[in-house]
Amino acid sequence: YYAKNCTISNNNIKNIRYRALYIRNSDHLIIKNNNIYDGYDGIYFVFSSESLAKDNLVYNLQHYAIYFGSNSHHIELSFNIISQNRYGIYSYADNITCYNNSFIDNYFGVYLQNSAEDNFFYFNDFIANSIQCEDDGSNNKFSLHVILPEAYFGNYWSDYTGVDLAAPSGFGDTPYEIEGAA
Repeated sequence: YYAKNCTISNNNIKNIRYRALYIRNSDHLIIKNNNIYDGYDGIYFVFSSESLAKDNLVYNLQHYAIYFGSNSHHIELSFNIISQNRYGIYSYADNITCYNNSFIDNYFGVYLQNSAEDNFFYFNDFIANSIQCEDDGSNNKFSLHVILPEAYFGNYWSDYTGVDLAAPSGFGDTPYEIEGAA
């Protein structure tokens, strides 16, 4: 509670009865290099902002690997491995940037609730999740468009069935269909 400018790093958190890390009313945190596994919830952000979670391994949780409440925003997730959970990410939040993460064998890789908006997901791997991603929010982006040089940076989807229309670039030219109301 009410932490500012802290780093939580290099921990093994296992056999979790409720929540491994409960981040509430906290800003400017760095959560890195943690192993969080076997239990209920992993990293839980509520009323928190301007933080970074990177290089964490979060797996085998019964509920949320990473949860964002509606009053959480401007949080960056990068280089995390999120595997074998009910929800990889479950979010009501806005302005979350999520890149270079792996969502593997979760029931939901990512679930964005109706208040989730203006979130960015790119360079992530979505592999063998029962539901790769569901977006019920608004204005969430699953690719990053760069003007100079003109380029789009998307995500890898293990169940992608689209085609590579241009000279074989290795990147699909037809959009991946994301489930949900958005």
